[in-house]
Amino acid sequence: LSSKSMEKFLIDRIEGKVSLNYTAKIDLHLANKKGIKKNENRLLNKLILNKKKHVVLFAAHAFSDATRGLGYNFLFRDYYAQVKETLDFIDRNYTSQVLWIIKKHPNDRYKEKNILENLVKKYNKGNFKFCPDSVGTDSLLKICDTVVTGRGTIGMEAAIKGKPVILAGPASYSNLGITYDPKTKNEYFKLINKVRVLKSLSKNKIILAKKILYYL
Repeated sequence: LSSKSMEKFLIDRIEGKVSLNYTAKIDLHLANKKGIKKNENRLLNKLILNKKKHVVLFAAHAFSDATRGLGYNFLFRDYYAQVKETLDFIDRNYTSQVLWIIKKHPNDRYKEKNILENLVKKYNKGNFKFCPDSVGTDSLLKICDTVVTGRGTIGMEAAIKGKPVILAGPASYSNLGITYDPKTKNEYFKLINKVRVLKSLSKNKIILAKKILYYL
C-alpha cells in the first residue's frame, strides 16, 4: 500500500467513509461525530489550562464489556477496577507536573458516563479532568503526550500519532513494538509512574502502527 493511499485510508476511517472489520463504525462516529467541533478548541483549552504539564489521556473502556470474552488475561478484575485502582494510585503518588484527562468510551450503551464522572469528582487534587462528550477523540490525541487504556482501539489510534501507549491487557496489536505491554499490575503501575519519560514512537514505529491499523 502506498503512503498516499494509507494516509487517505486513515482520514476516511475517521470520517466514517470506509467499511471496517475491527472497529465498530458506530464507535468511530460517536468518538468523532460531526458537530462537536464548534466549541472544541475552547473546551480543549479549558481542559488543559497549562500545556507546560504533561498531558495523559486515560481512555476508559465501556464498563459493561467482558474483560475475558476472548480468553485473554487482563491485569484487573474488570474495566471499572482498572480505572478506580489507577486513579487511586495516581492520587497517592500525586505530582502537579502531570494532568490526567479521563475520557469515557464513546458508545455509552448503559449510561455509564455518570458512574465515571462521579468517580473522577471524588479526587480533589486538581490533576484529574473529566472530558466532556463535546471533545472528539482525534482532537484529544493531538494534544495529549501519553495514552493509557485497557486494550481499546484507541491504543492504535494513539500509536499512529507517535504517542506512547500503556495497555492493561493483551490486544490484537500488543507485543508488536508499538505499545507498552506490562505483564503484571506492578509493571503497569511502574509505567504509570514514568509517564513523563516514556519515549514517543520513532518514524518507523509509526509506519508500523499504521500498517497494523490498516490490516485489522
